[in-house]
Amino acid sequence: MTHAEKPQSWSDLPTELAGLVLCRLPAYSDRVRFGAVCRHWSFSAKQHLPPPVPCLAFPDGTFFSLPHSESFQFPDSVGYHSSSGEWLVFLCDGTYSLKNPFSKVTLTLPKLSCFCPIEEPEEIVPVTLKEEIPQESLDMGAEMSVYKLVVCSSLLAAAIVNLGPLYTIALCRPGADSWLVSTLLRRGQHIDMMFCGGKLYVLDEFKNLLAIDVWEDNDNNKLYLSG
Repeated sequence: MTHAEKPQSWSDLPTELAGLVLCRLPAYSDRVRFGAVCRHWSFSAKQHLPPPVPCLAFPDGTFFSLPHSESFQFPDSVGYHSSSGEWLVFLCDGTYSLKNPFSKVTLTLPKLSCFCPIEEPEEIVPVTLKEEIPQESLDMGAEMSVYKLVVCSSLLAAAIVNLGPLYTIALCRPGADSWLVSTLLRRGQHIDMMFCGGKLYVLDEFKNLLAIDVWEDNDNNKLYLSG
């Protein structure tokens, strides 16, 4: 190497090659370390990649990074309520908050006591399902609790909630003032929910699977449901 030549840095690694390296790092913790090297590598780590292998989390803040069985501690993650993807869910004084233990980003959801109806078409539920499970009216004075919470993105959370004896779906944006609750309540219990490809998939105890689109009207900044 001559004096005129500039030493090459790892940050000069082309994005395509960085992507090939990342594809060989299935552990989430390894990808976080990769992205911490420099801004260029951090940008590469955010590109479309196969999902990382999830971590195994324990209530005492201990995490195991699969497939290496490597353990590490996040002391400020002790006592989390549940998890959704890379987010840990905390509940304190009737308010849920989301925390990413790796990035330290924290998002606060509306208080459970603050909710209002969301605009939605009646045809979101098939006619056969309406005949099986009579719909009931939304009781604005009922106490709301969360059965399961799913983080769709850093801008949207969805939950199966119950209002007294009734179950329904609620949406919110982190930092918003209130939850947006579906008025299609029923006594039959929703038992599971996941978010995939822009849709909420909800399974109830009658083995009915509902696929629900969640979309935003940019003109009035409102969320809507559609079947």
